[in-house]
Amino acid sequence: MTPSKLNRPLLGLALAALCASACVAKPAYECSSNAQCIAEGTGQGVCLPDNHCAYPDKSCSETGLRYSPSAGSLASSCAPKNPSGNCVSQVTLGIDFTCALKTDGSVWCWGVDDHGQLGDGQPAGAFSVKPRRVALPAGVVATQIGAGEVHACALSSNGGVWCWGGGASQQLGLGSDDNTDHLTPVQAVFPSEVLPVHSLAVGAAHNCAVGRLGAVCVGEKTTITNLVKIPKLPALKAAPPSPARTCHCRHQSRNQSTHGTSCRAMSIRAPSMT
Repeated sequence: MTPSKLNRPLLGLALAALCASACVAKPAYECSSNAQCIAEGTGQGVCLPDNHCAYPDKSCSETGLRYSPSAGSLASSCAPKNPSGNCVSQVTLGIDFTCALKTDGSVWCWGVDDHGQLGDGQPAGAFSVKPRRVALPAGVVATQIGAGEVHACALSSNGGVWCWGGGASQQLGLGSDDNTDHLTPVQAVFPSEVLPVHSLAVGAAHNCAVGRLGAVCVGEKTTITNLVKIPKLPALKAAPPSPARTCHCRHQSRNQSTHGTSCRAMSIRAPSMT
């Protein structure tokens, strides 16, 4: 989708915020904001992009921060410069909202949320400049994302598709006449011939998925289209090696050489191009 004027100035700011402090998580030992990182004796801490609190410690020379004792497997260790999961691998633009996929498989959205297109379960109508983590079910790791006008979808590592936001055109793919908005991701229903889904394309108010035996599309007030079978391409045969060629170049001197020497025949052996 083409970003609107409202979306453009937010993109760089929100991406910066996502890479610097995208900390929204559910487990008790993880943080969702710097306000949660306060401890007796150490004072105000920092909520790092990997969702753990870290506190000032001069002995940690790389960042000057040490993870809290309750930071899981990272407990009490020095925080690195680039905590895992801090990189953004894909960005997709909707109408007045943006979503980003991080290398840890999490999805973050920001901007207008009038149809639940930020996907974090908060009441529709809120506007967020700061990226909010999409509430994908536990264990779902996103590998590809796409945004429509008022909805977004994510392809998971196991070949499932999860969508959230506006559903007036049945673009969330629930396999029924459900045309309501969903504030958190719901799993799209596809025929078994398509599962697992290999690739996903998100349009304004529809989605298309390519899977095992073909492709289908949902949305535009249609629950699901007929399976479009993708023909199997014949296996390509390796081309036989090309025989080496000998190219002859001859230039006859007409006593015009500036060095006073005549040109003679040359043989150039060309390498095989296979």
